[in-house]
Amino acid sequence: MSRLTSTGKVKQEIRLTVLGHIQRGGTPTHYDRLLASRMGEMAVLALVSGESGSMVSTVNGRTQLRDFDEILERHKALPGDAIRLARNIGIEIGDVVEPN
Repeated sequence: MSRLTSTGKVKQEIRLTVLGHIQRGGTPTHYDRLLASRMGEMAVLALVSGESGSMVSTVNGRTQLRDFDEILERHKALPGDAIRLARNIGIEIGDVVEPN
C-alpha cells in the first residue's frame, strides 16, 4: 500500500518475503516441519551408527531407510508430455536423444 505524506513524498510499506518457500509451495506446515525433523533425525542416527549406501524415505506414512541399490533398480516411465517438455526446454532426463 502506498500513500503520499504531507511533504508530497510516497510512503511505501515494505515486507520481507522468503522467496524459496513461495517457489516451493508456500510456508511450511506443521506436517512439513514434523516430517523434516523425523527424516533429519533418522539420517543423523544412521550416520552415527555407520550406515551407508541408503537414504531416508517415507513409505506408507512410515519413515525408513531405503537401500540405494534397491531404489536404483526401479524405473518409472515418464509421461510422453513430460519427455517432450523436457526436451523442448533443454533438460537432460537421461534418455538417448539422436542428433538432428
